[in-house]
Amino acid sequence: MYFRYLTPNNHYNCSIIVLCIFPERFCLEPRGRDGGLISDTYLEIDRNTGKLGNNDKPILIHDAEVKVIHGIVGIIKLVSGNALITITKANLKGVLTGHEIWTITETEIIPYEKTALHLTEKQIWYNRHFTDMIQLVLSTGGFYFSRTFDLSHSAQWLAENATPLFKRLPMMGRGL
Repeated sequence: MYFRYLTPNNHYNCSIIVLCIFPERFCLEPRGRDGGLISDTYLEIDRNTGKLGNNDKPILIHDAEVKVIHGIVGIIKLVSGNALITITKANLKGVLTGHEIWTITETEIIPYEKTALHLTEKQIWYNRHFTDMIQLVLSTGGFYFSRTFDLSHSAQWLAENATPLFKRLPMMGRGL
């Protein structure tokens, strides 16, 4: 389970994510509103194998590019290989039953591969155009997320069907 950082009230307490980009891996470390650590572990993504896992070793950021992000849209497969889609800007749209609802205003696609030298000119063209199309769709608006509320089910469904165990699961572990 990734990003399961619960407060005593069983709510996610992550406000931002610090993304450390290393040549061989991505490290995503959740932070609270004050910027402080909220967990002993962080999500690590191996850029060569694509393997995801929790890690509790300290992150040595001296050779990393560090970015502050709001979340991850997902991981996609491009012509060049896998890429991480991150939420770089978001606006708070409102509060629903005590849970903040955000809209995505800006994203960034970060390829796992460091260069495109392994691609032909035609593959580079396709890769660039696929990336541009994805960015265009994501920039049209209408993409919402919440760090503490399940937007993939209706409030009625959650009230009638969600068990205490279901509510404690991270969003990734709930399925649709």
